[in-house]
Amino acid sequence: MNKVFKKIAISVISLGIVLFTVAGCSDDIILEPLDSIVGSYEGHFYLTDLTQGGAADTLISIDILWDFRELTYQLDDTTQTICTPKGDYVLSGDQIKLDENFDGNSGGVCNPSLNPLGDFSIRRPADSLILTQSTPSNFYEIRLKRK
Repeated sequence: MNKVFKKIAISVISLGIVLFTVAGCSDDIILEPLDSIVGSYEGHFYLTDLTQGGAADTLISIDILWDFRELTYQLDDTTQTICTPKGDYVLSGDQIKLDENFDGNSGGVCNPSLNPLGDFSIRRPADSLILTQSTPSNFYEIRLKRK
């Protein structure tokens, strides 16, 4: 009799767990969209050379303006160090991918090979954006604050 009671108790508890789990799962879970980064920003662009045998050397440290529209961006560097690239971006969680469709080089003195391009990590504290990218030779850091 004791064995039968244990089997019944275990069956009832197992059934309860299964029913509780199924009832707790909901098909109407709505995920909020990612916060929009659309807007105008001003900030600073840093490019650090990592090939100096362990000693990082900052190659570029300039003020920039950056406009994000719905799925496009434009960067403005008035010093013409990194040109004024335009392109598309894709935001996915804590990553942003920058695809350039115009490098901003119009025969000036800028260097389009220094333009930020590719996959970046993105953090969004308050009204700011911090983009970082590490390659074998360089570390990009872009700190922006909404205007």
